[in-house]
Amino acid sequence: MPLFKLKNPFEKKQDTHEDYLALTITPTTVIATIWNFSNDEVNVIATAERNFGSPETIVHEAAVAIDKAAEKSSTDVNKVVFGLSSSWFENGKIKDSAAQMLKNLTNDLELEAQAFVTIAIAINHLLKAEESITPQALLIGNFNDFTEVHLVKNNEVIATKTASGEVTTHKIIKLVNDLKQENDNLPAKIIIFGQDPQQVAQKLEGAKLEELFVHPPRIDIFSNELLAKSVAFAQAADILGRDPQLKNQKPQEIKKDSETEAVPAITGFIEGEDVLKMQEEAEIPLPPPPPEPKVEPVYQEPLDPHNYAVEIGQSDNLQMPQHRPAPKPSRKLIPSFSLPKLIPSFKFSLKKIAIAAGVIILLAIVGTIVAGQTLTAAQVVIKANAKTQSEQFSAKVVTGSSGDIEKGEIPGQIVVGSAQNSQKAVATGSKKTGTNAKGQVTIQNWVKEEKTFPSGTELITKDGLKFTIDNEVKAATGSAHPPGEVTVGATAKDVGPAYNISSGQDLSIVGFDEFYYSAKTNTTFTGGDQKQITVVSKDDVAKLEKSLTDSLIEKAKQDLESKSGGLKIYDESKVVKVTKKEYDKK
Repeated sequence: MPLFKLKNPFEKKQDTHEDYLALTITPTTVIATIWNFSNDEVNVIATAERNFGSPETIVHEAAVAIDKAAEKSSTDVNKVVFGLSSSWFENGKIKDSAAQMLKNLTNDLELEAQAFVTIAIAINHLLKAEESITPQALLIGNFNDFTEVHLVKNNEVIATKTASGEVTTHKIIKLVNDLKQENDNLPAKIIIFGQDPQQVAQKLEGAKLEELFVHPPRIDIFSNELLAKSVAFAQAADILGRDPQLKNQKPQEIKKDSETEAVPAITGFIEGEDVLKMQEEAEIPLPPPPPEPKVEPVYQEPLDPHNYAVEIGQSDNLQMPQHRPAPKPSRKLIPSFSLPKLIPSFKFSLKKIAIAAGVIILLAIVGTIVAGQTLTAAQVVIKANAKTQSEQFSAKVVTGSSGDIEKGEIPGQIVVGSAQNSQKAVATGSKKTGTNAKGQVTIQNWVKEEKTFPSGTELITKDGLKFTIDNEVKAATGSAHPPGEVTVGATAKDVGPAYNISSGQDLSIVGFDEFYYSAKTNTTFTGGDQKQITVVSKDDVAKLEKSLTDSLIEKAKQDLESKSGGLKIYDESKVVKVTKKEYDKK
């Protein structure tokens, strides 16, 4: 177990000549503030802020903000106090994700974490320094999807209300009303901070707040720089053990009785140790504080440790730094009372016992009546077990009559709306067209049997060009020398000039062995030609039909509504039918 050095809590925690870092984190923004002391006054050196979109980017944006502030101040700091919005807390304790975020920040950025403080408590410190009186105000924090409202009275935040979801004026007024119901009168001062505070202020000024406040409230705006300055003041108060003075504020000498001299509060910081690395705290008896002079500048009441900061590191689930409200006095529902001595002492006899018993029974009856009036209470809870029931049924709409419900007939009428129009579209299809080359071929039969070749028999060149014979022909018997021959017309199977082949080219007969049957061109083939033309494609027709149909359906529905005479026509009852369509070109 490491040994921790404890410092006398009645002394200042840190050297007030060094520079400090206050890191303020709201649900959307991280603000880095570097400051130091100037004769026990807070001197803000530099401030920089960055927005973040998700918790995963906080470390990066915090590093950028700290670097910018350090660049402005030409200094380097590592001791940090965190100022956190109430969005990082749940049920009065810091969320596990927020505790992990603080650890990641301190580890990744090599910072020495000292404590964290809520923004509401930090604002209380700044208000007390600026106004030189105990703050009385209502604090409203406005963010994208989070709203927080705090009541500051008697130098502490005595109540807090929060709500998630979209921020609205109605939601803010409801949170304020909840505070009023719990705390009676509200102070006539409202401070708004967070995102778009000016816009929230304008909306609240337009709302009816007279019912919530005894006097019309004054609305002030707290910028992000003031929030960061507030956290710095809270950090300074912890270092000094009392609230710091506002810059250029002249100290006043106030005499105090020696028996009630103020003693700085113990805030629990440990010198020379990173608070996040602490595993447990040690309590060591400390010597009594040295006597203080009876006259000192600017007396301020001691700080309550719960009203400033909570150290980080002992637990991942730390209590939110906030005063606990004073317990309300308990009320006795049944008043206590004693009965006078109504039963005198009787000598032991049956008559006296009977009289005593009668008196006791009478007292019991009276007591029962009194108890029935004062003690008897009954609470009746009626819960409706609502269930959704559905059932299938069919009905027939009958026109021209009142219908018969028992037969499942519903009276109705037919209303017809129609529309007609025409549209044109540009054809986008493409097609190859042209003429086929023609010529004469000679078919040769190399066997001793006659061979018939039907019309359409395919011939093919060595280059893969195909032709078909125009008529059926018979090739006479032949032999190796000479073969039987027959001449017939042939046509190219495709269009184009490539089929204009010359005379004397060898051809193969598709489906026949070249050893027994062959062919060759007898004349030059001519007439083959080709060109590309634009035509109407199937997609062109489908798009034109859909576009025109959708347009006409809407017009027909409008015509139907105008003819319905104000009747409600549900979409389920509308039947759309295209009665006629035609195109000017195939």
